[in-house]
Parts: sequence; structure tokens; C-alpha cells
Amino acid sequence: MVTHITTFGYTQELVILLIVVSSTCYGLHYERRHIDGTVYRHNNAPHKKHQHVKTFPKHFRRVGEDRVEESYLPEDPIEAIEYFLRFTLSLIRAKQRLLYQLTN
Repeated sequence: MVTHITTFGYTQELVILLIVVSSTCYGLHYERRHIDGTVYRHNNAPHKKHQHVKTFPKHFRRVGEDRVEESYLPEDPIEAIEYFLRFTLSLIRAKQRLLYQLTN
């Protein structure tokens, strides 16, 4: 059961969520499903199907690519949020550069 969801940003192009399930279980979620079908999520839910990941239970999921990999999100909550926001900003900038190149 999710105990708390905080929305850091929401526009037509950006949805960033912090999902707190318990004091030790969390998720950071960046969604572009409505734009290009992608969702990026770091969390530490101990899904048995992800036990092969070196950082288990922490894992990173790219939903649009249906890929699960190691998550090196910092343990400190503030540092983790900063890390995730920098990650989302890098994705946004990369997509903006690509769009600029395609239109010029």
C-alpha cells in the first residue's frame, strides 16, 4: 500500500513522482508515457524477478524499453532526489537537442 505520493513537477510534458510505500520502501518515477511511451523508475521494492540485478533490491526500470538494471541512487533521500532530478533534466535536454536537430 502506498502511504504517500509527492508530485515534484507536472506539465503536459513532465510528471515526476516520489512514491513512499514505507519508511524503507520508495520509488522515484519520471513519466513520459503520454508523449513517447517511456517511464523511468528507481525503486527498492524487492521484486523476486529482479534478484539478478547486482544492486537488488534497488533497481532502475525503463518501462518503454522494458529493461531493468542496477540502480546507483544514493541512500540519502535528499541526495537521491537531487540525483533523480539531474537524471530527468539530462533526458529532457537530450530530447530538446534531438528535436532542435530534426527541425533545423
